[in-house]
Amino acid sequence: MKIIALFAMLIDHLAEVFGWEGWDLIPFDSKLLRYLGRISFPVFAFSLVMGWKYTHNKEKYFSRVTLFALISQVPFSMALYVANMYPVTSEESAFFFKITESFIPIAVLAVISYWYFALNRKMSFSLIAVFLSAILPAFKLKVGYVWILAPGSLNVLYTLALGLVVMFVIDKVKEKTLHFAEYVWLILLTGLLLLAYGTNADYGIGLMGIVLIGALYLTQKSKLYQCGVVAIWGIIYYGFIFQNWGNVIATFLPAILILLYNQKRKNKSAFAKWIFYIMYPLHLLMIGLFNVYLKGM
Repeated sequence: MKIIALFAMLIDHLAEVFGWEGWDLIPFDSKLLRYLGRISFPVFAFSLVMGWKYTHNKEKYFSRVTLFALISQVPFSMALYVANMYPVTSEESAFFFKITESFIPIAVLAVISYWYFALNRKMSFSLIAVFLSAILPAFKLKVGYVWILAPGSLNVLYTLALGLVVMFVIDKVKEKTLHFAEYVWLILLTGLLLLAYGTNADYGIGLMGIVLIGALYLTQKSKLYQCGVVAIWGIIYYGFIFQNWGNVIATFLPAILILLYNQKRKNKSAFAKWIFYIMYPLHLLMIGLFNVYLKGM
């Protein structure tokens, strides 16, 4: 399933950048390729839920997703930020830098809460990854007409990381091990993180990407329910919000894949474990370098 989703993602991004929405270099209607891309996110969301369920170390799992969200942000900006897909205009500036100060206290609160709730007041190198990924959206940077850190646009790993936060909170609520004040703190901070980061991340409109992850987690005992969740999500997100019924139909494909998923766990190689984390920023970097080349022509 992951391999199918990875190829669907690659096709989708190539169609977005080199199709009619970007450089318009594909000699046919690129929206057909973009329909195939609707397979990827529901499968990644489902895989995230299954990974959280079966992982032996939730801290390592979360810090890995967070670290690669940090690593992937520059390639993501270079490849998929809309302004990088068009020729330079006469009024466009060659350099821009800005710090959005409001993200700094949110990043500090995120680190403190991660240290307190997830690490149980212990120190860990994952604190660095959490802080850097949380503070990175504060920086907006354009160099030589190319956005290196795009404003208001975060890669899908931020969505997945926030999905892990939501699953962590659900687990804590079910455990009933915290004091009332701790639950209030945890839930309010999670809401703040979702508003600050989730609305700027991939599938951030209405926080629909995170909604899908949470819904898949709550229905994890039934593949049939999860299949229905993906189908309903596709109708709401692509149909009602974007009025794109072709995407709605395409979303039924990952729903069917989830229904057919064999839940027997197999020993995974290191390649299978790391392929998404490596391929995601790598393919974005390659597309981004093409953008740099085309924009400079």
